[in-house]
Amino acid sequence: MAVPGVEQHNQIRESLPSLSRQARTAFAVACAARVLPVIEDYYGQARSECRDALDLAWRYALGENPPEAEIRSTIAACEAMVEELYDADEDGATMYALNAISYALQTTQQAESKTADLAMSNASDAAHTGDIDHGDEHINEEADWHLLAYDLARRATTISRDMFAQLPAPPKWLTNFYANRAVNGPIP
Repeated sequence: MAVPGVEQHNQIRESLPSLSRQARTAFAVACAARVLPVIEDYYGQARSECRDALDLAWRYALGENPPEAEIRSTIAACEAMVEELYDADEDGATMYALNAISYALQTTQQAESKTADLAMSNASDAAHTGDIDHGDEHINEEADWHLLAYDLARRATTISRDMFAQLPAPPKWLTNFYANRAVNGPIP
């Protein structure tokens, strides 16, 4: 049986380096933004560090020059959150979602496509959400969305925060995640 999301991921990975840095950042931040609700569910509130990271990445994608010190401190804040999860033995969807956001912001600092690739990959893994019965379906759904988003980023002549708004949302996996949480409580 094929590993979920790998085929889609490989298609994107091959041509991701051909995108401009701004388009790669827009793509990475769009992938990461889709898993932000997983983080907010875990913490029971909006995390300003995560929203700040997404905003800074969008500002870069739009051609602005956010202050380097602000980018570095926001990356450090996201990485500190990851360390807290690691120390608490949390290694599932929330950690993947945090990594996706951190890597999306790191695209602003690195010319290579690796950080955008990691943002996409971690967002796919976050979509699994620990759902034993449907996790592979969730990963494939997210990977299919990534293909659509990548195609938009590849064809875009201008970058905008709403450039991915025409794509399917909210994801079915997120609806299932909320439904499972309501019935079963937090996934250990």
